Amino acid sequence: MVQHRSAVIKKIQSRSGIINAQEFFGARDSQPLDTCLQEVGNSNVFLLFLSPRNGSIDPESGKSFVNREYERASELGILRLAYIMDEEYDGYPIKYVSKGADAESLAAFKQRVMNELTVNKFTNPEDLASKVYVDLMRELPKSGFNIGTEDEGEVTNRIVETLRRFCLLPKIHNGSTVSLKGVLGEPKRVSEAQCKALSLKRGQALVCDISAEDNAISELLVDSRIQLFSEGRTAESLLNIQQYKPVIVEAQTIYGDISVRTPYYGFEYETGIFDSTLSKLAGRQRVVTGYDETKEELLGLYLKDISLL
Repeated sequence: MVQHRSAVIKKIQSRSGIINAQEFFGARDSQPLDTCLQEVGNSNVFLLFLSPRNGSIDPESGKSFVNREYERASELGILRLAYIMDEEYDGYPIKYVSKGADAESLAAFKQRVMNELTVNKFTNPEDLASKVYVDLMRELPKSGFNIGTEDEGEVTNRIVETLRRFCLLPKIHNGSTVSLKGVLGEPKRVSEAQCKALSLKRGQALVCDISAEDNAISELLVDSRIQLFSEGRTAESLLNIQQYKPVIVEAQTIYGDISVRTPYYGFEYETGIFDSTLSKLAGRQRVVTGYDETKEELLGLYLKDISLL
């Protein structure tokens, strides 16, 4: 979990947030668990990350350090946000996976957390960092605390610049991350051509319009016909969002070439016994006689996470 934790720390610190993590505890004249519990008490939010590894065990209680930290946060009434690694994620080294009694203890703890909190599943480090940041942006203002001191205008300018570069050079700036506030339109199924262009799974993907809170961002989205695409579990979460409710969207720019068929037309004549020029003009019918097939750029945003404002 070192890379995952580092990604979260970097994401928060890049927005001027202050984070208490083991990486910053330093040397102290106290037992490691005591230090961890003390820092929990000094925090505004407790972030719980659970992987397939149980971690250090407190010999007195037989529980993991993180289990004890969770209990302390619960006792103190501190805001708790829990994240559990997706079982389908194959990027975690097998040699670190807990086995036997450790695995059973971890499974029991995970079940307890899932019973007590709404948890968020994560995969790679960037995925975890993005989800933590979006959740903090949503939850901290409720307690009168804002993460970071970055001017809102600077944030908007950065998003506009990211999208502007993507619109001009989509192949180069494909995969850029943006966080938007706005409202969504009605979700619809992604067409076969769109799925093929963006490498989405047909039958598992949705698309909808997105209107950003900021006018400059919205104009870029409309001018470049950028829509929000999602698939799998994120598509399911999209269905749980009421249409036109304000949301925070964490997404990545996505690009592909889509095949477009443009019909060209001719005329079919209905001629009778009076086969004359006049009768042909009177009885002609406009019909499709063929198609021109061309490639067009398809620009979009690929949904990583979504939450209500």
